[in-house]
Amino acid sequence: MRNLKIAFLALTTVVVLTTLFIRVPLPSRGYFNFGDVAVIFSGLVLGALGGRHGFVWGAAAGGVGSALADIIVDLVCLLPSPWSPRVPKVL
Repeated sequence: MRNLKIAFLALTTVVVLTTLFIRVPLPSRGYFNFGDVAVIFSGLVLGALGGRHGFVWGAAAGGVGSALADIIVDLVCLLPSPWSPRVPKVL
């Protein structure tokens, strides 16, 4: 069980970092990030490690990692810049 929790934390970190930093721009003005690949990878790895409930740990690692990445990106975008003359209004 301890190894499963360590793997959960490690894969959650991998999901956050790959979602934030590895992006491939697409011609349709969007992007593909490798965080999606890391989510599937965490489900496969923790599913194999955890036995019967390993898939739940893998899904949780992918979900928590993606949510943390979204929170980090949104907080950074909403922080006022010290160089801006005024703070933009947020709806």
